[in-house]
Amino acid sequence: MGARGAAESAEPPGGAEELEERGVTSASVQRRIALLLAALLLPAALACRGAGDEPLRWVDWAGETHRQVVVDREPGQYLGHPTTVLLSDERSILTVYPKGHGAGPIVMKRSEDGGLTWSERLPTPASWATSMETPTVFPVDLADGRRRLIMFSGLYPVRMARSDDEGGTWTELEPIGHFGGVVAMSSVERLRSLDGELMALFHDDGRFFRRPTSRYERIPGFEPEFRVYKTISIDDGLTWSEPEVIAEHPEAHLCEPGLIRSPDGREIAVLLRENSRQFNSFVVFSPDEGRTWSRPVELPSSLTGDRHVGRYTPDGRLFITFRDQEPSSPWRGDWVGWLGRYEDLRRGGREPWAGEVRVRLMDNRYAADTAYPGLELLPDGTFVTTTYGHFTPGEEPWVASVRFTAVELDEASSAAQTNVPAKPVLRVGTSGDYPPFSIVEGVADEETARLGFDIEVAERLASDLGFDLDFRPFDWPELAASMAADDFDLAMSGVTWRPGRAAVGWMSRAVAAGGPCVVSSAAAPEPPRRVAVNRGGILERWTRERLGGDSEIIAVDDNLSLPGRLERDEVDAFVTDSFEVEHFGRDGWRRRCEPPIDRKVFWVAPDRADQLGLAVDRWIQRNEHWLEARRQEWFGRGQHRDELDHLLDLTARRLAFMQPVASWKSARGVPIEDLEREQAVLEAAERSAARFGLDPKPVRDWFALQIDLAKAVQRRAPEVAPTLELEAIRPALIRLGERQVRSLRALRSQAGSGLSVAGPDLQVLTPYLTAAEVERVGTGIVTLLADLASAR
Repeated sequence: MGARGAAESAEPPGGAEELEERGVTSASVQRRIALLLAALLLPAALACRGAGDEPLRWVDWAGETHRQVVVDREPGQYLGHPTTVLLSDERSILTVYPKGHGAGPIVMKRSEDGGLTWSERLPTPASWATSMETPTVFPVDLADGRRRLIMFSGLYPVRMARSDDEGGTWTELEPIGHFGGVVAMSSVERLRSLDGELMALFHDDGRFFRRPTSRYERIPGFEPEFRVYKTISIDDGLTWSEPEVIAEHPEAHLCEPGLIRSPDGREIAVLLRENSRQFNSFVVFSPDEGRTWSRPVELPSSLTGDRHVGRYTPDGRLFITFRDQEPSSPWRGDWVGWLGRYEDLRRGGREPWAGEVRVRLMDNRYAADTAYPGLELLPDGTFVTTTYGHFTPGEEPWVASVRFTAVELDEASSAAQTNVPAKPVLRVGTSGDYPPFSIVEGVADEETARLGFDIEVAERLASDLGFDLDFRPFDWPELAASMAADDFDLAMSGVTWRPGRAAVGWMSRAVAAGGPCVVSSAAAPEPPRRVAVNRGGILERWTRERLGGDSEIIAVDDNLSLPGRLERDEVDAFVTDSFEVEHFGRDGWRRRCEPPIDRKVFWVAPDRADQLGLAVDRWIQRNEHWLEARRQEWFGRGQHRDELDHLLDLTARRLAFMQPVASWKSARGVPIEDLEREQAVLEAAERSAARFGLDPKPVRDWFALQIDLAKAVQRRAPEVAPTLELEAIRPALIRLGERQVRSLRALRSQAGSGLSVAGPDLQVLTPYLTAAEVERVGTGIVTLLADLASAR
């Protein structure tokens, strides 16, 4: 409720309930059994709610854009974790948030019209640029009628700034004591005591409470110890006491305390995020203004989430907004709200879906990176709630407000469903015959036997993006036709990037690199007379191009049968790649592998390209460390990939299109050089650079170099029949250009953090460029990134 506290609460519907000192199960095995039983009993739980016998209703407002207001958005810049404060005119709202994930320079904006419009970014003191945590801002009403604002920035030490003119001017950030914490402070409340102290709440996991530790530091042997603390101020927020623990749990990781008073003001409830994800969220109660606290008990599933912020509606009900983390919710990872009554906070053990309404406010498109919300109630009953999220697929998160009234939510809920909405389904095509990417072993039930790198990645990708997963088999010769027929949303089975494929749909950032391998017996002739290869894939094309003049090529439909054919002497050799060869090799067999320049990607269907493609790329970028561990597991070796690898890969993809471009031009007698088109490409690169906050000149120079090299590749391209129409190639090239600028934006940020660009791995360019041209690219990359870094 903030330091305004229960003064904004409605009249009480009744006295506060007595404290319930219910414990929770301590054995993790019993906990898992309880979760399983809860899932089995979910339909029955949904049918009863308790008070009024009305089931919880589910309202989806994610598509109601008329409620949404853009607070701040900057292409290529992460904006996150806002808090808000309603000023004394009860119309103006101030918000603060970091440029970065929970850390970074603090941005401040102001709305004079109840969140309908927002100012430009306001000036802030110099020390605000040094913030290491999510800033939080609170009002403090003084005895003389003035309103003081206080803003905290956590980790060690917790620092505070204040304003005595409602945000017009601010002090620098200064330490408030010799202690630190995470999301400090999460709540500030005026206590109903003779002295009228302020109580502030925060948590720590053992890293920051007593020492200056970087959030990225890995402490050997560290085991987190989550504790929730209070600190007291007796001088209206100017100074703060040594913290005291108010809540901890032997197994659960309690954090991010969100304070809500009972309607009659006599009791304080604190809602707590549970960070081990083994329990629901928790709540603790205090009947005596924070002097003593109940043991933590679990909240209903309907309130399981992170960073709860609540306020009362004009009719005395309670609205709470938070990040949804309930495992069975279709909106897990989204920004949601809950409408119910204070007494519902106690129903976790009896009614998993207690409450009246659960509403999705906006759809977060990446993992659970959203919803540290601010929440204000205007005099006319309008709620203004503000948070950040990945609301645009593939984009950095931005800050938005949603405006509504409880009456509007009641009207929407009257026609809403009472069953849990179904999650969207991600249809993933997989071959099941390509170890180590996708394997279906010989059992009756394929679903229980799917294994492989891409299978494991698909499961995590779908979970993080909020999908249920549906694997759909495909055969390699029909892959392109299946993609065109919309048989699945995404192909994940060791798919190799090629221009003909990339002209249809979206091919993701590379997740691995390999090359063709010829496997033969020790006695096989050179060149081999009979060579087997899997039908319909990239390897068949390579085999016919490289070996078709001297060998009989036998295309087979069962890829897994290749080793057996060589063992039975039906062929002299077979062609696989550097991934499969480890699974297909035998003692005494010879192998000869090409350099690993073939990029393995995920292929997004055309209808999903613009949204799902961007989201998949963003997910790959964010999960590179996890992916590298999976490569070690499935490939037996690492293939670490960074943003510079991605930029060079995108460059190679542009060059790979030059052969089909040259064929198209040659067949129609069109000259290679098109100065008008080149100028249009350069101008588009400059506009895209400016949109992402980059200096347009070095970006233009980089694209000019690529155009020069592209013409060189076209001039020496062999005369072959066209395989692609220019109308299909050009959109793919435009998209590759846009993706390069996005990559340059990411590289500029990394260069500012000490990224070394010396000696980039340029091998991916060697199929298209001469040695001298590759050297030009290397020099151009180093110059480009140096210029971008100097322009920060």
